[in-house]
Amino acid sequence: MISLTTIKLRPAIVHGLLAGALLFLVKMVFFASGHWHLRFTPFYPMMSFLPIYAAMMLAGRAERQLFNKDFKYWRALKSAMLTILIVVVISGIAELLIYKMSDEVLQNSISILREQMIQSFKYLGQLYSTKVKDEMIQSIDPSSLTYLVPQMFGFIVSNGIIALVIARFTMFKPDRNDWLKQDIQE
Repeated sequence: MISLTTIKLRPAIVHGLLAGALLFLVKMVFFASGHWHLRFTPFYPMMSFLPIYAAMMLAGRAERQLFNKDFKYWRALKSAMLTILIVVVISGIAELLIYKMSDEVLQNSISILREQMIQSFKYLGQLYSTKVKDEMIQSIDPSSLTYLVPQMFGFIVSNGIIALVIARFTMFKPDRNDWLKQDIQE
C-alpha cells in the first residue's frame, strides 16, 4: 500500500498544493466571471489568508503525527513556511497566467493599483518627492516578475509571522506527566 511516507509527499507539500489550488481556482473564477476587480478589495486578502492558515495548521498536525517526538518547533516552523511558499508560488502563477491571457484585465489591474497607490500617498504625506511618486505610479506592471516577486516575498513574510505562532501550536509537546510514567515503567 502506498502511503505519504513511501512517496515522500510531506503533509506540508500536500496541504500547500491543496490551498494553492483553491486560491488558483478562486482567481480563475474571478477572471472568468469578469469580477477580477474583487481581487483588489480589502476582503480578498483577509479571505485568502484563511486557506493558508488552515493548510499550515492541518499540515502541522499531520506532520506532528508523522514525526512524533522529533517534531520540534523549528521543524514545525519549516513545515508551515514550506506550506506558505507553495501556496504563494501557485497563487503568483495564477496571476501571471491571467495577466498573460487578457490585456484588458492587466490594464484594469494597473489602473486599480495606481488609484490605490495615489490614495496611499495621501497618507504618507511628504515621505516621497513628487518625481519619485510619479515614477512609482508609472512603473506599476503586475504582469512583470520585478513587480510580482517582491509582492510574493511580502506575502511569504507576512504569513511567516503568523507561522511563528502556528508552529508553536503544532509542534510536539511532551506530556506533562511523562516523569510519572517513566517511574512506573522502571
